[in-house]
Amino acid sequence: MQAAPSCYGSMVASTSEEATTSSISRGPMTMSVSRTNSQFIEAPAFFYDMDTDLKELKTALKDVDLLNDSGYRSVIERSSHPFATSLVFHEDNGFDLEDDAADEHWDGYLTVGGDRIKIRDMSDILATRYAFISGARTSEGLTIVTFPDSRSTLPFEDYSLLVKYLLQVPPLEDSHKGFVVIIDRRSDKWSAVRTLLLQISSFFPGKVCVTFVIKPEGVLQRALEVGYRGAADTCSFKVIQLESSAELRKYIHSEHLTMDVGGLIKYNHLEWVQHRMVSFP
Repeated sequence: MQAAPSCYGSMVASTSEEATTSSISRGPMTMSVSRTNSQFIEAPAFFYDMDTDLKELKTALKDVDLLNDSGYRSVIERSSHPFATSLVFHEDNGFDLEDDAADEHWDGYLTVGGDRIKIRDMSDILATRYAFISGARTSEGLTIVTFPDSRSTLPFEDYSLLVKYLLQVPPLEDSHKGFVVIIDRRSDKWSAVRTLLLQISSFFPGKVCVTFVIKPEGVLQRALEVGYRGAADTCSFKVIQLESSAELRKYIHSEHLTMDVGGLIKYNHLEWVQHRMVSFP
């Protein structure tokens, strides 16, 4: 049975037009295909050098880190052992194990009082809830800064950074009017009250019109109050000490106070921090 030459025949080239037929057995059938009698010349083998093309591409892209970031490494630069457990780093792959510049780049920065601060570091300080600004103002239009009863502490450097950040949140015209500070230390100690008053006296980038201190309520702390009565005498601003949050409402209406000090304002500090960090102020 004669058949047309198959397109799946041998990939060889011939220089002669003479051909004979030969048989190829396929089970019970015998199929004849034509083949030349003359000298055959094998087609040259073709080896594709992908490394060369990729290097040319990298040069054309002006040495960008696209290939390095993709994890590509030349076969010459790979580990010779197929089961090697150590990591192989090429000197041009763009990674520097001793430099965390890449991490800092992705972290992001913001400006606080003229200083460039990592967003992550600022977020950590805000998350302590050492102080906050809810947006509330007194009837005179003074912005209220609250140091809640969170029993958290901050070193002076972090405190300074925190108040600089908080005081740049209100509009500039409001900041010029001055601030009212509320210190709630009902479940804390008198030593914490003195520490905070010293911090505010040492650094507060704004005018403090008056500071309200809600005293510690513990029995022992009440007994120790006598020894701390002079803590407010060294302050350059007026300090009013209160027995309870109810007494605070005699000075500031509940509509201007957050709920943690007996006011009507619902304030979620975590949501506020998340919003501020996303906004990149």
